[in-house]
Amino acid sequence: MSAEENKAVIRRWLDVWNTGAVEELEALITPDYVRHTNGSTERPEAAPAWYGRLVTTARTIYPDFHVTADVQLAEGDMVVTRWTVRGTHQGEWNTPLGTTLAPTGKQVTFTGVTIARLANGAITEEWWESDRLGRLQHLGALPAATA
Repeated sequence: MSAEENKAVIRRWLDVWNTGAVEELEALITPDYVRHTNGSTERPEAAPAWYGRLVTTARTIYPDFHVTADVQLAEGDMVVTRWTVRGTHQGEWNTPLGTTLAPTGKQVTFTGVTIARLANGAITEEWWESDRLGRLQHLGALPAATA
């Protein structure tokens, strides 16, 4: 597929996050999908269904979850997307600190970058990095940095 076609696949993937239409993931995530994030690698069985649970969880924590692609770059079978998420924290969040953060009702904005490798029009591997520290500070789970 062309770089532009691969970028269009990633825009469809972002739409799943925005709408919660997880049934679309059957066409967007390969069965042998691999995810690298924050120093760990996951190779889930039934990858589209597993990924659907990630989306559903995020949309439970932030019911008005909305992600936008700020920048997309593509070359060959790889697409890099810098994205911004906005939402209202209305569900419990099991934080990366091993704690559970009760809903705060706060509006939150956080950014991240995903590098996706595609095969035959579907995501087969991803590398994720997001501003989890900033989100934790914004929601009050950690103190904000001082100068």
